[in-house]
Amino acid sequence: MRCSRHDSVLDAIIRNIEERGSTVIRVSNILTPLGVRKPDLIALVGETAYVVDVTVTADCTDMTRPYNEQVEYYKIPAIIEWVSRSFPGKPCRFGAVVLNWRGAIHKSSSDLWNPGVNISKDTILACRVLSYMANMFKHYPKSTKSNLWSGVAQVDAREPRII
Repeated sequence: MRCSRHDSVLDAIIRNIEERGSTVIRVSNILTPLGVRKPDLIALVGETAYVVDVTVTADCTDMTRPYNEQVEYYKIPAIIEWVSRSFPGKPCRFGAVVLNWRGAIHKSSSDLWNPGVNISKDTILACRVLSYMANMFKHYPKSTKSNLWSGVAQVDAREPRII
């Protein structure tokens, strides 16, 4: 489900960029001296090429750290060269779309898409994250249910105890 949540957000971003007439490349692998890198998308929006990765973080984290980590992970010369071969003469900008489990989006993620994704699109991304979180919450207890303790007498926590 986590992969589906990620892909759902990514698909919404790609669809929005393509609807505006921009070019999007879903990258398979980029070989670099530091190993293989796979950004979620590289898009030409206006006159700028964007290298972007999508991530969904826990609620208890500062979203600035994962945003900066994603940017630094991809902001290397080998990827800049790859982008310049794909979109010759276009400046390259790096970013990340970082949302948390509650659907909040990092400010830099939202700013990244001007003129791409607007505020109503941010809301759609948040709703996608929340719908997947609701499904994950609903199905998790069912996936971890076990009959391991079915034959063992257990104290019912709802019953009052007399000490």
